[in-house]
Amino acid sequence: QAAGGGKGKQAAVATPNTGKDVPFHKFTPPKFTPPLQFVDHTVHSFAAFFMSFTYPSMTTLQFFFSLYDREQRQFLTEEVLASITIVEQVKYKAEEEKIVDPTKRGSIFKDLVEADVRSKSTFLVVRVVRVGKLQIEENEVDGVRMPVGWGVLALSEVVHFNEEESSSAFAYVDEAGTLSKSKRTPMEEELPKTPVSVYEKPYKDPVEEFVHRLAMGKTSGLSAEATVTVACRLDPLPNEHVHLRLLKRVGKKAAVAERMAPFVHTTSSQAFAIERDDLYVTLLDGMFPQCLEYSFAIITMSVRQFSGQAVNCIILGRRAEPTSEVTFTTDCHPYHRPQLHEPVVLSLKDLSNQTLHLFFQIQLFPHPEYVGPGQHLNAFLKLSTDGKFLKDGSYKLKCFTRAPGTNRMDAVYYLKSGATKTVSNGDDFICVSTCLGSSRHTQNADLNAILSWQVYPPNMLGSYIKKVSAGKLKDGDIFRIFSELMNTLLNILFSPKHETMHDTTKLAFSTLILMCLKKRDQSDSDIQLAGLNDFSCLLGYYFLSLDNSINEERFQIVQGILVESLKDYLVGVDPHLGHIAAQDWPNYDQFLGLLLADWSIDTVKDALKRNTTRRMRRKNTKNVRFTLPTAEELAAAPSRRNAVAEEEWSVQQWLDQCGMSKYYGKFKENGYTTLQDVQGLSLAAMEKMQINVPRHRKILLAESENLC
Repeated sequence: QAAGGGKGKQAAVATPNTGKDVPFHKFTPPKFTPPLQFVDHTVHSFAAFFMSFTYPSMTTLQFFFSLYDREQRQFLTEEVLASITIVEQVKYKAEEEKIVDPTKRGSIFKDLVEADVRSKSTFLVVRVVRVGKLQIEENEVDGVRMPVGWGVLALSEVVHFNEEESSSAFAYVDEAGTLSKSKRTPMEEELPKTPVSVYEKPYKDPVEEFVHRLAMGKTSGLSAEATVTVACRLDPLPNEHVHLRLLKRVGKKAAVAERMAPFVHTTSSQAFAIERDDLYVTLLDGMFPQCLEYSFAIITMSVRQFSGQAVNCIILGRRAEPTSEVTFTTDCHPYHRPQLHEPVVLSLKDLSNQTLHLFFQIQLFPHPEYVGPGQHLNAFLKLSTDGKFLKDGSYKLKCFTRAPGTNRMDAVYYLKSGATKTVSNGDDFICVSTCLGSSRHTQNADLNAILSWQVYPPNMLGSYIKKVSAGKLKDGDIFRIFSELMNTLLNILFSPKHETMHDTTKLAFSTLILMCLKKRDQSDSDIQLAGLNDFSCLLGYYFLSLDNSINEERFQIVQGILVESLKDYLVGVDPHLGHIAAQDWPNYDQFLGLLLADWSIDTVKDALKRNTTRRMRRKNTKNVRFTLPTAEELAAAPSRRNAVAEEEWSVQQWLDQCGMSKYYGKFKENGYTTLQDVQGLSLAAMEKMQINVPRHRKILLAESENLC
C-alpha cells in the first residue's frame, strides 16, 4: 500500500503497446538499511569554507557540498548550496580565480561520530552545476541546469587532531569566554587552502559509481572542468552550538547540513535544538527505451496535496529558499537513460496530517511519437496519507500520459481509480529514493494514529496506545519520535474527553520511561548505540525540557509518574530495595540528576543501601538525605558521564576531549580523581585551581547555564 497508494492491490493501468498491466510503483528496500543512531556530546562538527573557484565560462553556477562514505558507497549528509551569479563574476577574467563572497562560504556538517572523522573513507564531495542555454534540435532552451562535474577531498587530508591552542578557531574569544566585539579576520582566512579538481562524469556512468571512482583516486582519462578551493576545519565550534544555532564567528550565513540517516540526540541539544522535520528525495535515473538513444530529458518535480495544489516545501540544497517546483539537471550529452542522482530536501514543517505526493513532468527531446502532441510524460509517488509516510527505499515509477477523454480540468486525474485515466507503454520509468529524517512524523501506522489522537474515538485510540504498553512496536520507530510521542501521551492524559483512558495512557507513558532504562545489546540491528548501554540521559533531558512547557499542577503529576516508574524499575532489578523507607528514596530533582549523569543501577543501589544504613545508626534522621547532584548542576555541563564508566572513558581521556589533558596533574593534586568529581566542577572552581579552561569550553558552559 505504501508503494502503490490506494487500498488493497496496487493501482494498475492498461498498456496498449504491450497488453500488460504495470503497477505505478515498484518498491526496493535500501541496500544499507541505516539503523537509528544515538549520538552524544562526543560527536564532531566539520566546516568546509568555499573560498574560490576557477571555471572558464561566464555563467550562473551552483556549487553543492556534501559528505560521502567510500566504504559504504553512500552519501552521509545533505547538500549545501552556494549559488554564484554572473554579476558576481564580471569583475574577473573568464579563466581567473574568482573569490567567493564571505556570506556564501560556510558549510557546517554536524553529528559526525569519531569513526567518520578518523576514517580514511570519508570524503567531502563537490558537485558543480551550470545554469544556461541548451541547444535542443533547432531551438535553444534557456535556464537549463547542466552538470559540470564532481570532485572529492578526503577528510583525512585536512583534519588534524592535536592542534595547538594558538591556532584554535576560538582565538577571537577573550579569557573570560566572551565574544570580542573588535573586528577580526574571518576564521577561514587563517586556515590552509586546498584545491579540489572537478571532473566531468561520463554521461553513461551512474553517479554513485563515478564518485566512488574519484574517492579511489582513479582519475586517469578524466577531464578536469573546474577547480574549487576550500578551507576546512574539524570542530570550528562545539557541536552543541551548531544545534543551538550559536554559530558565532562562523557567521549567521553558514548553512548547517544534517545527516541523512535517522538519529536521536542524547545530550542537551536534543532538548533545546530546532526540531528536525524533513524528507529526503533523490532522483536517481530515468529509462526511456523507446525514445531515440540520443534524447534529452528535462524532469521537473513538485509536491502536491490531494487537491492538486503545489506545496512550497522543496529545498535544493541548504541555504536555498523553499520552492514549490524544482527542475533537475540535464546532461549536455543526450542519452535516453539519464544518470542523475540529485537529492532535494522536503521540509515537512506545517504539513502534519496531510496527504501528499510527488508529481513529475518529463519533457523528451526529440518528442517521441508515442506521446501525443502537446503532452509530456508524467509520474507520481504517494508520500503520506493522513500523516503516515512511506517506507525508506527506492521506488521505480512508471511514466504515463493523460488518456483521451479525461477531464482536462482534473489536475489529479492520475490519483483516481480506473484504468482509463492514464496511458502508458509500460517501458518508461524514473527511479527515486526516499528517506524520512523527522522527529515528528512516523512511518508506523499505529504510532501515527496516536500522534493523530484527536481524530479517533477513545476506544479505538486505546487499542493503539495498548500496543505501546505491550511492547508490540519497534524501539527504533518509537525513539525516532520519542519527544513527540511523550508529549502526545501527556496531552491525552490531561484531556477531559479521554478521562476513561487515564490508566491506559499512564501505563504507556511509564512504559516509555522504562524503555529508556532498559539495558541494550550492542548488536541490536534496529538501533546503533555508539557505546551507550541505555538511554537514561535522553529521558533526563526530555524532562528537563518539560519544565517550562506545562503548568505546575500537571508537572507535579508528571514528576510523580517519573519517580514512581523509576522506583518500580529499581525494585524490579533488586527486590531488596523494596524494604527501603520512603524518605530514603531520591526525590524528583535527584532522580533527574541521575538520569542526566548517565546513571548506573549499581551506583544507585549502593547509595540507597548506604543511606539506609546511616539512618539506622543515627538518631537525627532529618540530616541524612540521598545526596546527588541536582538537575541544575548537571545541566550546566552537558557532557557528563558516570564515574562507573571510568574503565572505558578515563578522566584523562575526557580531559583530552575537552582540550585540558595537560591539567590532569592539577586535578589529581586537588583530590579530583573520578569523572563525577571532575565533571562536577564549576568554571569558577577550575579557575581557582589556576586551570585555564579552553575558550570554546567556556562558551559552551556559559550558554548552557543561560539556557537552563
